[in-house]
Amino acid sequence: MTEQELKNYVLKLCKNRTPVPKPNGQTILTMSDKVGPNRFQYTFGQNHKKSIPFATLFRCYERLMTDEKLTRLWFATEFEAEHASSPCNFTTIGGIFVKMGIAEYFGNGIYKLTKKKAKAL
Repeated sequence: MTEQELKNYVLKLCKNRTPVPKPNGQTILTMSDKVGPNRFQYTFGQNHKKSIPFATLFRCYERLMTDEKLTRLWFATEFEAEHASSPCNFTTIGGIFVKMGIAEYFGNGIYKLTKKKAKAL
Protein backbone atom coordinates (compact mmCIF):
# COMPACT_ATOMS: atom_id res chain seq x y z
CA MET A 1 0.00 0.00 0.00
CA THR A 2 1.40 3.40 -0.96
CA GLU A 3 1.40 6.42 1.33
CA GLN A 4 -1.36 8.02 -0.74
CA GLU A 5 -3.49 4.86 -0.60
CA LEU A 6 -3.08 4.70 3.18
CA LYS A 7 -3.95 8.39 3.51
CA ASN A 8 -7.04 7.97 1.31
CA TYR A 9 -8.10 4.94 3.35
CA VAL A 10 -7.85 6.85 6.64
CA LEU A 11 -9.57 9.94 5.20
CA LYS A 12 -12.47 7.74 4.16
CA LEU A 13 -12.62 6.28 7.69
CA CYS A 14 -12.66 9.87 9.03
CA LYS A 15 -15.38 10.97 6.63
CA ASN A 16 -17.55 8.04 7.72
CA ARG A 17 -16.81 8.73 11.43
CA THR A 18 -15.60 5.16 11.73
CA PRO A 19 -14.92 3.70 15.18
CA VAL A 20 -11.59 1.91 15.54
CA PRO A 21 -10.85 -0.65 18.25
CA LYS A 22 -8.49 0.11 21.11
CA PRO A 23 -7.40 -2.17 23.96
CA ASN A 24 -9.76 -0.38 26.39
CA GLY A 25 -12.65 0.64 24.16
CA GLN A 26 -12.72 2.50 20.88
CA THR A 27 -12.18 5.90 19.33
CA ILE A 28 -13.93 7.60 16.42
CA LEU A 29 -11.99 8.98 13.45
CA THR A 30 -13.36 12.36 12.38
CA MET A 31 -12.67 15.10 9.88
CA SER A 32 -11.73 18.67 10.74
CA ASP A 33 -10.44 21.53 8.62
CA LYS A 34 -8.76 22.88 11.77
CA VAL A 35 -6.03 20.19 11.81
CA GLY A 36 -4.83 20.86 8.26
CA PRO A 37 -4.11 18.55 5.34
CA ASN A 38 -1.16 16.75 6.97
CA ARG A 39 -3.06 15.38 9.97
CA PHE A 40 -6.22 13.47 10.80
CA GLN A 41 -8.36 13.74 13.90
CA TYR A 42 -10.02 11.37 16.34
CA THR A 43 -12.37 11.80 19.27
CA PHE A 44 -12.58 9.83 22.49
CA GLY A 45 -14.38 10.05 25.81
CA GLN A 46 -16.58 13.09 26.29
CA ASN A 47 -15.78 14.62 22.89
CA HIS A 48 -12.04 15.02 23.53
CA LYS A 49 -10.18 15.56 20.25
CA LYS A 50 -6.63 14.84 19.20
CA SER A 51 -4.88 14.62 15.87
CA ILE A 52 -2.13 12.50 14.35
CA PRO A 53 0.26 13.55 11.58
CA PHE A 54 -0.01 11.36 8.50
CA ALA A 55 3.80 11.17 8.59
CA THR A 56 3.57 9.36 11.95
CA LEU A 57 0.98 6.95 10.53
CA PHE A 58 3.20 6.22 7.50
CA ARG A 59 6.28 5.53 9.64
CA CYS A 60 4.27 3.20 11.85
CA TYR A 61 2.91 1.41 8.77
CA GLU A 62 6.43 0.97 7.41
CA ARG A 63 7.59 -0.36 10.78
CA LEU A 64 4.71 -2.85 10.91
CA MET A 65 5.48 -4.04 7.38
CA THR A 66 9.25 -4.41 7.88
CA ASP A 67 9.39 -5.61 11.50
CA GLU A 68 6.06 -7.45 11.39
CA LYS A 69 5.19 -5.72 14.66
CA LEU A 70 4.60 -2.28 16.08
CA THR A 71 5.47 -1.70 19.73
CA ARG A 72 4.76 1.09 22.17
CA LEU A 73 8.46 1.09 23.12
CA TRP A 74 9.50 1.81 19.51
CA PHE A 75 6.75 4.45 19.19
CA ALA A 76 7.82 6.17 22.42
CA THR A 77 11.44 6.25 21.25
CA GLU A 78 10.74 7.24 17.65
CA PHE A 79 8.10 9.87 18.48
CA GLU A 80 9.24 10.96 21.94
CA ALA A 81 7.47 14.36 22.07
CA GLU A 82 4.28 13.05 20.48
CA HIS A 83 4.18 10.07 22.81
CA ALA A 84 4.68 12.32 25.83
CA SER A 85 1.78 14.61 24.87
CA SER A 86 -0.53 12.07 23.17
CA PRO A 87 0.29 8.49 24.18
CA CYS A 88 -3.11 7.33 22.93
CA ASN A 89 -1.97 8.06 19.35
CA PHE A 90 -0.18 4.69 19.49
CA THR A 91 -3.35 2.69 20.17
CA THR A 92 -5.34 4.76 17.68
CA ILE A 93 -2.81 3.96 14.94
CA GLY A 94 -2.77 0.32 16.02
CA GLY A 95 -6.57 0.30 15.96
CA ILE A 96 -6.54 1.61 12.39
CA PHE A 97 -4.28 -1.28 11.39
CA VAL A 98 -6.61 -3.74 13.17
CA LYS A 99 -9.60 -2.18 11.38
CA MET A 100 -7.73 -2.59 8.09
CA GLY A 101 -7.22 -6.28 8.88
CA ILE A 102 -3.42 -6.12 8.73
CA ALA A 103 -2.63 -6.25 12.45
CA GLU A 104 -3.79 -7.84 15.68
CA TYR A 105 -3.32 -6.52 19.21
CA PHE A 106 -1.18 -8.89 21.27
CA GLY A 107 -1.28 -7.01 24.58
CA ASN A 108 1.50 -5.20 26.40
CA GLY A 109 1.71 -2.49 23.72
CA ILE A 110 2.32 -4.81 20.78
CA TYR A 111 0.52 -5.02 17.45
CA LYS A 112 1.59 -7.86 15.17
CA LEU A 113 1.24 -8.07 11.41
CA THR A 114 -1.32 -10.54 10.13
CA LYS A 115 -0.75 -12.32 6.87
CA LYS A 116 -4.06 -11.07 5.53
CA LYS A 117 -4.45 -8.54 2.75
CA ALA A 118 -5.83 -5.16 3.83
CA LYS A 119 -9.62 -4.92 3.80
CA ALA A 120 -11.20 -2.73 1.16
CA LEU A 121 -13.23 0.14 2.52
